[in-house]
Amino acid sequence: MASATSTLTTNMQSSLNNMIDTTQTLTAAADTAVTLGSIATATDYIVRLRNQDATNYVEVSIDGGLTYHMKMMPGEFWGPVRIEGGNVVHAKANTAACIIEIVACEAGNPLT
Repeated sequence: MASATSTLTTNMQSSLNNMIDTTQTLTAAADTAVTLGSIATATDYIVRLRNQDATNYVEVSIDGGLTYHMKMMPGEFWGPVRIEGGNVVHAKANTAACIIEIVACEAGNPLT
């Protein structure tokens, strides 16, 4: 059987060089805004989350907690994704408290 390999390189450009890498504890079933520290959310930003829990999943919302259509199983990543300015990412743990890792930066234009 033949094998195939591929490589993908992605550049993320930040307009203000503002980036965070932190963790946050989510309580069970509680809608919680993801803590982004000094990242401006009025303009586009890029976020990547990782569920650090070994057992429980985490649900993610990009409309301020109104709807939850995304799920991170234990150990899974969500993103990186560009979030349109004015929208706030929310998350909630299922069943028991979970810790998520958050990496985020203010978004620039990837074409420049």
